[in-house]
Amino acid sequence: MNQDQILTTADREEALSRAYLQAVAASAGYVVASDDFDRDGIDCTIRAGGQMR
Repeated sequence: MNQDQILTTADREEALSRAYLQAVAASAGYVVASDDFDRDGIDCTIRAGGQMR
């Protein structure tokens, strides 16, 4: 890690994973909800609306 970088490698990997999940869910017509506090290993939830519930 360079001295001027703010994010660690793990931070960047997590950000890219969340962005990928958001893109895949959006292309399928779903939304992604992120939890502020991760207590059980679930970082995000994919949700559907309307008749898909």
